[in-house]
Amino acid sequence: MLYYCSFDAYERPSQIQSKTAEAAVVFTGQFDRIDEGLRLLAQGAIPRLFISGLNAGAGLDPSTFTEQFADRNSSFPRIPALIECCVQWGTNAENTIQNGLETACWLSSNKLNGPILLITSPTHMARANLALRSAGVKNPVIEYPTGQAEPQDYKARQLEFVKLIGLALALPFQVIRRIDGVGVFAAGCPRPDYSSR
Repeated sequence: MLYYCSFDAYERPSQIQSKTAEAAVVFTGQFDRIDEGLRLLAQGAIPRLFISGLNAGAGLDPSTFTEQFADRNSSFPRIPALIECCVQWGTNAENTIQNGLETACWLSSNKLNGPILLITSPTHMARANLALRSAGVKNPVIEYPTGQAEPQDYKARQLEFVKLIGLALALPFQVIRRIDGVGVFAAGCPRPDYSSR
């Protein structure tokens, strides 16, 4: 019961700690996660940003992404240039497990072994981190929870906890590969196509 009370209790890292990250990673699901990553990039707090799962299932279109997020982040006028320069994304992931696999593929293809800043909501953080580990990511992870207040609806929070426990229980039995290892990740990393255009 104690773990349930604290599974989403994360604090933001210090600016000094954030700056040690070699890259930041966002799993799509809520637009504020991407906004936060772009804000950190615009402030020079991170050198590059990877967004996993940038596709229609997440309500995103690669062809209109720059315009959409430049409009949402108009207080940072350099967003289009920053996206072109320092943002890459993958379009294959459809869920958290696949986000972990897609991120592992991106890290490997870019030969990144240093710390990564994981930007996601507090209730999603433990599961996202577990998905990275299950995908074989060995990079140190610095958790960076988004600041958007989430509904404290008991059922919504309970569902997130159940998903976390389900993933944790499935890992030792290699269930993830059997259930979710179909499609583009079935044979490992798909052909790299990480772009910002």
